[in-house]
Amino acid sequence: MVCGSCGKDNSDGNQFCTGCGDKLSSSEEFLMKDEDMESDPEPATLADLTLRVKNLERDLSRMRGILGKKGKLWCICDKGSTAKPL
Repeated sequence: MVCGSCGKDNSDGNQFCTGCGDKLSSSEEFLMKDEDMESDPEPATLADLTLRVKNLERDLSRMRGILGKKGKLWCICDKGSTAKPL
């Protein structure tokens, strides 16, 4: 795991960073896995890239809906209900 405080790679499975002593969390482990998944370069076709762009645009649209127009968090509950500021 990579320490979120100092950036040191702690691949020994330690609970604490060997560089700065901070506790390593599971979220850092999750982020590390996410980075590993994106670092695998695979040849892609134009159709694959187009689909990826559409998926990213959809995700971005959802994030904008969650943040609202002024950057505030909004709760989008059930389909058909109104959004409520948190």
